[in-house]
Amino acid sequence: MNESASIIDKTAFGMAASDHLAFLDGSGFDKEPYTGYLAFEKFANDNPEATDFPEDFCPWSQHEGFTAQEIHYFIQSQAAVLKNTFHDILSLTKQGIVSAAINDELPQDMNELNLEEAANRGHREAQIDAMQNELSQLQAIKTDYRKVLTDLQKRRYEELVGKLRDRGIEIPFNVEF
Repeated sequence: MNESASIIDKTAFGMAASDHLAFLDGSGFDKEPYTGYLAFEKFANDNPEATDFPEDFCPWSQHEGFTAQEIHYFIQSQAAVLKNTFHDILSLTKQGIVSAAINDELPQDMNELNLEEAANRGHREAQIDAMQNELSQLQAIKTDYRKVLTDLQKRRYEELVGKLRDRGIEIPFNVEF
């Protein structure tokens, strides 16, 4: 990691470091956890087997006795999950904004744009897309004379048709039960 890292990287690594390390008040790391992570990363790379830590940061009690390298691994793993989550939310938000733009539903004043609602809209649209894709796959099985839907697939087919119809989504093929 370096100082030119993205805001997503800085936030994810800062949050993960704060979950695994206690930063001493007044160290500056308590207010800038990403900077604390960078200091810890340098320490862990220089002293991978260390279990004694500098005064500015120390592991929370659940990690006492772990090496710097092990704690660094925990932080990196958690940061990776956080980064993926942030990217997913941003992607859903983008999808919601694009959908609102296509449907001419964006506010005139973009300061009034509700990003949480855009993310929720993107999530709903992603769910609908996933249901439509799954339904299309089941429809392909159903229309192939060489294949038969299992009872579980039939129930899922009916469930998907019901959910899509309840939401007023048009199904682009004939549905037969």
